[in-house]
Amino acid sequence: MLNKKAIAAFAAGATLVSGLVFAAPAMAKSPVNGGSNPSAVQGDQVTTLDNVVFSFKVDNKDHKTTAITLYKKGDKYGATKDDITHTVAQIGAGLLAQVQNNLTPAQGDSVVDTGTVGTITYPTEIKAGENTVP
Repeated sequence: MLNKKAIAAFAAGATLVSGLVFAAPAMAKSPVNGGSNPSAVQGDQVTTLDNVVFSFKVDNKDHKTTAITLYKKGDKYGATKDDITHTVAQIGAGLLAQVQNNLTPAQGDSVVDTGTVGTITYPTEIKAGENTVP
């Protein structure tokens, strides 16, 4: 159970935090273009990316994924318009698993040494068509 001093300190802290919530927007710099924010409008639009293919290299051979359609909104991607919540790395990792599952023992066990962190560098943005992963 809290004593009176602890309750007073907690209330003072909560008051301070709530004051910051209201003060921060008031102190924010006003937009240069008069309030219009085209980048935010573009970020809300869903873009369809057709025939997205990832190409992974294994011993100088390209291994391509099956072509899929992705949807993009801002910097997030999804397989359906209702689920656009994934990053490039998350989509790439899922497609990498598809390639690794299709590799035969003669082609090697995996595209990368899975024990090494950071061996795959995914593109910064997924585009329609082929996306090469070195």
